[in-house]
Amino acid sequence: PQNEMQDDAQIRAVRNILGSVQQTMLTLYMAATGGDDWSVFYSVIRQTGFFNAAVFIAYIGFIQVAVMNILTGFFVESAMKLAQPDQDSRALEVCRTENAQHRQLMQLCEKLDKDGSGTLNKQEFSQHMNNGKLKYFLATLGLDISDAERFFELLEDTSSEID
Repeated sequence: PQNEMQDDAQIRAVRNILGSVQQTMLTLYMAATGGDDWSVFYSVIRQTGFFNAAVFIAYIGFIQVAVMNILTGFFVESAMKLAQPDQDSRALEVCRTENAQHRQLMQLCEKLDKDGSGTLNKQEFSQHMNNGKLKYFLATLGLDISDAERFFELLEDTSSEID
C-alpha cells in the first residue's frame, strides 16, 4: 500500500508538470527563466528515466549558456553602439583638431621668422629644423622630416619662401 501511494504521488507529480503539451512548455519556460528552480522539475523528471533526465539537463544547459549569452551579447552590442559618438561628432572633432594644429603651426612659424618678413626662407627653415624645435613640433603632427631641404621644396610655392 505504501509503494502504491508513493507511485500514485509520483504519477501525479509527473502529470502536474508534464501532463499536456502546454503544461510541458510552461514547465520548460519556467525552468529556463527562473520561474521555478529547474531542480524541482528535474527531481520529478528523473523518475521517468535516465534518458528523459539527460535530455532535460541538456535543455537547461543549452538555454542557460547559448540563448542567454546571445541575448546578453545583443544588449551589450546595442549599448556599445549607443555609447559611440556619431559620425558628425567625430568629423567636428577632427575639424577642431586640424584648426588647432593650424593655429599652432602658424604661431610657431611667426616665432621662427627672425627677420619679421612674414615668411620663412630656406635658410631660416633649415636652421630651425636642425635645432629641433620645428622638427619635434612637426613630429607631433605625424610628420617625420628627415630631409629639411626636400620638405621645404614641397612646401614652397613659386617663390623661395613659405608664407
